[in-house]
Amino acid sequence: MIIARRVSALLLLLTIALLGCEGGGGGGGGGGGTASELDLHNAAIDQFNTGNYAVALNQFRNQINTYPDGIKADNAQLYIGRCHLELGNYSTALAEFDNLLVLYPDTTVLLDDRIYWIGRTYLETEQYNLAINNFQQVVTNYPDSNSADNAQYYIGKTHHDQGNFNQARTAYQAVITNYPTGVWADNAQYKIGESYFDEGNFSQALVELNIVLSTYGTSNSADIAQFKIGQVYHDRPSPNYPQARIEYNKVKANYPDSTWVDNAQYEIGETYYDEENYAQAIIEFNVVLDNYPDSSDADLAQYRIGRSYHEQTPPDYNQARTAYRKVTTNYPTSTWADNAQLQFGLTYYDQDNFTSALTELQKVLSDYAGTNSVDAAQYFIGRSYHRQFNFVQARTEYNKVISDHATSTWVDNAQYQIGRTYYDQANYAQALIEFQAVLSNYPGASASDEAQYYIGRTYHQQLSYATARTEYNRVINSYPDSTWKDNAQFRIAETYRDQGNVSAELVELQKVIDNYPDSPFAIDAQIRIDEINSGSP
Repeated sequence: MIIARRVSALLLLLTIALLGCEGGGGGGGGGGGTASELDLHNAAIDQFNTGNYAVALNQFRNQINTYPDGIKADNAQLYIGRCHLELGNYSTALAEFDNLLVLYPDTTVLLDDRIYWIGRTYLETEQYNLAINNFQQVVTNYPDSNSADNAQYYIGKTHHDQGNFNQARTAYQAVITNYPTGVWADNAQYKIGESYFDEGNFSQALVELNIVLSTYGTSNSADIAQFKIGQVYHDRPSPNYPQARIEYNKVKANYPDSTWVDNAQYEIGETYYDEENYAQAIIEFNVVLDNYPDSSDADLAQYRIGRSYHEQTPPDYNQARTAYRKVTTNYPTSTWADNAQLQFGLTYYDQDNFTSALTELQKVLSDYAGTNSVDAAQYFIGRSYHRQFNFVQARTEYNKVISDHATSTWVDNAQYQIGRTYYDQANYAQALIEFQAVLSNYPGASASDEAQYYIGRTYHQQLSYATARTEYNRVINSYPDSTWKDNAQFRIAETYRDQGNVSAELVELQKVIDNYPDSPFAIDAQIRIDEINSGSP
């Protein structure tokens, strides 16, 4: 998800860079018109091309007001629509594009551009069918216009954005076939490769991305294709981290001026992080900070440094806290700041310093309200009280997870922990109610097998041995991937021991050894078997 967010944002930069090559607006400041009109028009276009859309909008309006019948008035009107599009004023943009025909009914050279930019506006508002209809009009009615290849490319992109990968590839291929010398051909080839990547067809993605390098090696898409090749090796189901690093390093070596070199360096660090080689990951993430301090990945690199110290064996909690604090201090608007504050609190939790953990986790709630970290912080506030044996306050905090964050992935865990607070207080009747609530309210949740196990434990504690065995067996039979199966099997043997049924106990202990040979419970089972065989009580 991280990678997808970052690539999507950075690919937008590539698209913006190519916009200067697109048709539309008559190319700006062509022949004809008075010198004063052209000066106003060109000045406005300069502002537009540098991203000063609000300024450009005022200047284009001033041009039309000053020279309403000027030769560039219709061009200025088109740009007024484009300014509103860039500013996110989509309804106004559509109205201004319509005004082009109302105010300048005799214009002819801008008709294709107008339809194209209407399509782009519909694309921004995710009105995909309308977008495709307008792009197709340009391709069909104005096949020789400057906007035709743009429109064909955006037919592909519109399908791509909807996940219609086959249709997207057909449209992208039409760009390459019909406009081989156009400015979008290399990008269309890249997008074909990206569509296979997005589909999870990594082998074909490699084929298509390598075509970018072999056919369009000097184009604006070569560096991103090389970066994406690294991602293919990095993200496929069986990652090849060494090969991914080779490909990321090619971005740095072959495209030193690319806007992707900092991302490639970051991803090199990620490969080591994913391999759990935290020492090397820290080195590589620090290269991002040292060599590319303004990188869009700098905040994430700083966060990953903290995570690396936090996850290494043994953890270096002090270094982790130092790194996390730099995220919140140096990148206060980062989307990772709330995560950093959460992890800062969890370093104390992991050290059993629950007082400090509570202080830091409360800061997530107060300083980062509304972020994705609030529910986890609330849950671990409950855990901190729980670990301090303040069961009543723990339940209060767990209930806040359930009531205030109903769609959180932590709600089933919170419900389970409520049951554990009652179990830890030996209030077994209420514990059963709460554990059953996990199964009834959150079927299939991650805490279900553990809740089922503790239902068995609760009956066991109440000396209801037969019922306990039934519940333990449900862990084994209903949750085949559960990590609690060996524990449940051992407890079944214990119920027979507690009843003095040695022969049945031996049978169940042997099942632990046979079915879970690598479990620590297998060792305990063998010790118990040896005790029985030696005549020990």
